[in-house]
Amino acid sequence: MKSTSSNGLYAAFDIGTAAIKAVIIEITDTGRRLATIEDEQLKPVSDFPGEDEYRQHVIETLKGLAGRLPIKECRHVSALYSNRELQVKIIELPSQVQEDQIDKILNWEAKKLLSPTFREEPYAFAYRIIRKSPYMVALTVIPQRLLERFVDIFEAAGIKLDSTYGEVFAADALREIVDLSGLPAMSIVNFGYSGTHLQIFAAGELRFYRFIPSGMSEMSIPPTDNELEMFAQKIRFSFDYFRAISKLNQIDSLFFMGGGAALQGALPFSRSYFNPSRINIVDTSGGIDISPILPEITDNSPAEEKQRLLLPFIPAVGAILACLSAQSKTMNLSECLKSKKRDKRLKELARLLPLWIGIIGLFLILTLLLYTRSNLRERLQETQKQMDSARIGAEAITIKANRLRASLDTAVKLSPSARKALLPIIHNRLSVDHLLFIMAQARPEGLKINEILIRTEAEAENLGFDEQNPQTSAGAGETDEYGENVPKNEFASSLAEQIGDSDQVGEGLIGKIIIIKGNAASNEEISHFTGQMAEKRVIKRYKVINSRKARPSGLEFLISGELP
Repeated sequence: MKSTSSNGLYAAFDIGTAAIKAVIIEITDTGRRLATIEDEQLKPVSDFPGEDEYRQHVIETLKGLAGRLPIKECRHVSALYSNRELQVKIIELPSQVQEDQIDKILNWEAKKLLSPTFREEPYAFAYRIIRKSPYMVALTVIPQRLLERFVDIFEAAGIKLDSTYGEVFAADALREIVDLSGLPAMSIVNFGYSGTHLQIFAAGELRFYRFIPSGMSEMSIPPTDNELEMFAQKIRFSFDYFRAISKLNQIDSLFFMGGGAALQGALPFSRSYFNPSRINIVDTSGGIDISPILPEITDNSPAEEKQRLLLPFIPAVGAILACLSAQSKTMNLSECLKSKKRDKRLKELARLLPLWIGIIGLFLILTLLLYTRSNLRERLQETQKQMDSARIGAEAITIKANRLRASLDTAVKLSPSARKALLPIIHNRLSVDHLLFIMAQARPEGLKINEILIRTEAEAENLGFDEQNPQTSAGAGETDEYGENVPKNEFASSLAEQIGDSDQVGEGLIGKIIIIKGNAASNEEISHFTGQMAEKRVIKRYKVINSRKARPSGLEFLISGELP
């Protein structure tokens, strides 16, 4: 066998129904040596409420088993894969098929092998070239979803899995180290716990494979002759079918391996049942040094007795031999799975590539637009500066023109800006009638207004109560030039006399200060009146609020305030 390996440790795991087996082989310049074998029993599926709980149990068991092995020191870690959905077919290709066409042809053949349940799902396939002229291959195919679940178990257990091989490839690798003795037809039978894998070789070539869903789980310990006979009949049915399609007379030799082959009485019964075919175990001592594992057994012991303890681990040894084969790459289901995932990522990338190109193009367009916008903004700012300069120049010219026009026009006029500024003040001025109406509404019942004057601030400075005694008679008159008493004029303002102004009418609301004089019953009425005048905006701010006792009762008040 051609080996492409390097010296070092190689590990393989076999996850069965009842136990997980692990084997480590060390390769040196002097040959191959069986370094370690370990196993860990699994609880029955019926002990768990569901599939997820059982799967977690398998992961924890595998993690515990790997913890006892030098996995990190191994150059390569393999796994033996068995599943009822793992389909196998021996295909003889047409003579005109070239080697570079095999993958494409087998991809089409693999899809046809899938069961109807998984016919439309993605799948992974692997193959081994049995003969080259014409090409004959052993093809295996498994739904990708099932293979991914198997590989994920190792990932969850913290084990980096490098390769996965089907039972048929492990048995074919073991055939190369088994003594054929020139027999035209032989069979290798992996007698397992819940299933049996059967391979038939003719003239050194794999010609037939079948999975038999029967094994140790259907037998008692130790098995009875009746149980062994029912199991042997299922193997004979497969032999009869192979003889019918191949025209061979009989199977010359049967090689047993697996945990079932180590059962007490299994091999002796098989010798009597399959007579004249020879019954042996798969003896790996011809190609692998097993003495480090079984040093207590002498070389004179029969191979069957010497390797009885090794029989459950022989399939895992076959997985290591498969990974050392020259065709290990095409037989590796994990490699096919990685290739499928890689192709899927490339397809997704190809599908998203136009989108990314569009995004990049959009980004470039946005960058160009932002750059153009920046240039336009600079131009706009420059244009705005020019417009501001022109506007300032135009305003300066307008001011000069207005000044010139004003110097030529002797009439008093307001400029548009002054008119605009004074417009709220003009509009807010109350008319005389409106002012009197509001004052009449705001006046309390006991308050009487005697006089109202509107004067400028300078004129209103000296206004106040006259010096006349308020206790004198309100009806007392004045003395005329002849010394006679003249009744006081009710319509003459006593306030206006203080500033020597006889014009009582005025010119409306030209003044800024309003002066109100009158009588009230109490200060509360005066306070209420002044509050109402401020609230109704008749008076903007009070300058003077005076009151004094009047005759014969009540108060005399004088209010002075700024008009709004």
